[in-house]
Amino acid sequence: LLETRTVYSVNSEAAAVLAKLADAPRIKSLGLKFSSGWHETADRKRGYFDTSWQHPDSWTDAILQGPHLGVSTPMIKQPNPTMKHNQDWSEVDLEAIKINFVPATAYIPNRSVASYEHDYGIWQLEGEEALVKSQYRVAWRIMAATTGFRTVYPSLIPPGSVHIHGVASAGPMDEEKNLSAAASASSFLVDYYFRALGIANILPSSFSSLPLVSDGPLLLHIVRKYLELNCLTAAYAPLWEKVVKEPWAFGTPLRNARDRFHAQNEIDAMVALSLGVTLDELLMIYRTQFPVMRRYDREDLYDTNGRKVPKDVLKLEKKLKDGQQLSEADRTWTHPQSGVEYVFAYPFAPLDREADLAAAYEKYAAMMEQQ
Repeated sequence: LLETRTVYSVNSEAAAVLAKLADAPRIKSLGLKFSSGWHETADRKRGYFDTSWQHPDSWTDAILQGPHLGVSTPMIKQPNPTMKHNQDWSEVDLEAIKINFVPATAYIPNRSVASYEHDYGIWQLEGEEALVKSQYRVAWRIMAATTGFRTVYPSLIPPGSVHIHGVASAGPMDEEKNLSAAASASSFLVDYYFRALGIANILPSSFSSLPLVSDGPLLLHIVRKYLELNCLTAAYAPLWEKVVKEPWAFGTPLRNARDRFHAQNEIDAMVALSLGVTLDELLMIYRTQFPVMRRYDREDLYDTNGRKVPKDVLKLEKKLKDGQQLSEADRTWTHPQSGVEYVFAYPFAPLDREADLAAAYEKYAAMMEQQ
């Protein structure tokens, strides 16, 4: 006990929030199974996969890395064909992806290894063996960027996919109860709990220790919002239809940047309500614990259609004198990943996260009172 790592809290109000989170149920209570994935060096030497850029034809040939994963976004980026370094990646255009889109990868499976799927991992589920890669799983980046935009990046990966050991995953994510772990971990409130521990890597034991919304009137709403953000392609249709009990269509998930911003704020507000954290406390955590997120929220501008204005357009905007506006040609931009041309429409403005969180909190607080 004398050598136990202590948590860091910036003020007494933040410490009070930590006390509330400490009383919450834990993801460990769900009894999830975990996977460490392929070892990026050792398993490549063993011949299970090799380095090669490609767009896999299906998820069964996809080997995911940390940058693929965002918060509630399983395909936020993909490596560029040049593969010059670990930052040579491009954001995926979620509005333009096809119904069966699979992100580009930097590794290719060696299908000549007959035991490839079995060697990746086996879970005991309900007394029977099941291939790890045949399950829906929540995956996250192992490295904890405790001073970055976010620390925990949980998103759902579909059956067939695998990942390297810079990513960890847990499952099966095939029912509301287990999905509550992924959805809870996506909130910045739970992110703060981990950030306060000051741990460098989010190992399965660390993920298991995170606070959990395990029940309550908002649980299904939290899970549904999380699925709306994650279920971006037809690979997620069976999961959506099993849990939400509605047919999945291309328009089911949220693709627009402003809509996705709002949905994640709703999750953040509902998790706070479910764990007994007040609106003032939630906003205080945002202001004091996530300075990079706050800076991005001030700098990022969105057009009237809810699309985030790219930096190339904003650079031209900054050169204008007061009262001037960019021409339509200067507001036209081709997405480097999809090749789709967008014209960004005035006005350009930031999104107010605090106001959005407050509106969501009040909405769901009223819903809880009615129930």
